[in-house]
Amino acid sequence: MRLIDDKDQRQVVRQLKGVYTAVNEAQARQRLDNFGQAWQGKYDCIVHLWEKDWNELMACMNVGVELRKITYTTNAIENLNREIRRVTKTKGGWASDRALLIQLHLSLERKASSWNKKIRGWAAIQRELIQTYGERFTKHF
Repeated sequence: MRLIDDKDQRQVVRQLKGVYTAVNEAQARQRLDNFGQAWQGKYDCIVHLWEKDWNELMACMNVGVELRKITYTTNAIENLNREIRRVTKTKGGWASDRALLIQLHLSLERKASSWNKKIRGWAAIQRELIQTYGERFTKHF
């Protein structure tokens, strides 16, 4: 984002989103090539950064779109970290390590209900996990 001019930001982000939301790696490559041609000379550095890390960025392309979406969504993790920071910042010290652990446990227990929300498209994700991992997934039902 810091490499993009303010006036181009919306369009550039939309085109790059097309790369990482592509159905497969070939489509992602085509969209990155289209992006490179559209912004030739101006944002070559962005294309270079994507190409440099292409294998790492495309590692998720072998899973389905729904599973990919849930994998890169980090709101639950960020919520957990925010709660831990809130607890530890409001108090200067604890009598022991055990006291800190107890306070963290109680705080996280209180917040646990907000983590039990329904996941959108869960049935499709379950089917994909069963198809991909078979017994490794189904034994946890």
